[in-house]
Amino acid sequence: MPFKPTEFSFEDRTVEFPHGVVLTMRPANSIDVDQAQAESSRAIREMILSRNALTVYGVPQSLIDHDLRLGPEEDGENETDEEQFVADRFRNFLGLSSFIASVLLFEQLVTRWENVAGEDDEPLAINRTTIGRFLLHPDMKKKFDSIAYSVQFAVREEGNGSAVSQPGSGEAEDDTAKAAKS
Repeated sequence: MPFKPTEFSFEDRTVEFPHGVVLTMRPANSIDVDQAQAESSRAIREMILSRNALTVYGVPQSLIDHDLRLGPEEDGENETDEEQFVADRFRNFLGLSSFIASVLLFEQLVTRWENVAGEDDEPLAINRTTIGRFLLHPDMKKKFDSIAYSVQFAVREEGNGSAVSQPGSGEAEDDTAKAAKS
C-alpha cells in the first residue's frame, strides 16, 4: 500500500473542556506516543514492585489500596490462590497503562491550563500529580485523549500504516493477530 502524504498541524491550540476548563495543547506525534508508552511500561513495572508508585500520578493512596485492590485484603483474609491474586492484580493494571500514558502525554502536550483550581480556589500548577488528578475525571480524560491521539487516529483511518492504538485498548493485539493469520 503506498504512503499517502498528510498535512496535520502540531501547533498549539486552545481547546475547551467540560466544566469551563481551557487547555492550550497540541496533538501527539508518534514519538510523543512511543515515549509515553515506554515510560508507562516502566511505571507499571514499578507499580508491580511498589504499591506507592501510583501516588506520583495523582492517584490517592485510598484508591490504590481499596478500589484497585492492590493492597492487603481489608477483611484480614490472606489470598490463598496466588495465581488468582496475580491475575486480578494484572487485570487492574490494564486500565492504568492508558491512564499513565495520558498523564505522560499531557506533560508533553499541554503548555497551559485555565480554570483549574485547588480546594482553596487557587490556580493549580501543572505537574504530574495535578495532571493525574485532573485526568481521573472521566470527562477530562476522554476529551484529552480524543485530542491528544487525533493525528494518530486520523493517520490510521487514512490507511497510512498502523498508527498507535490507545494504550490498554487491546487494539494492537487484534491487529497483530489478524496480520499473523493473513
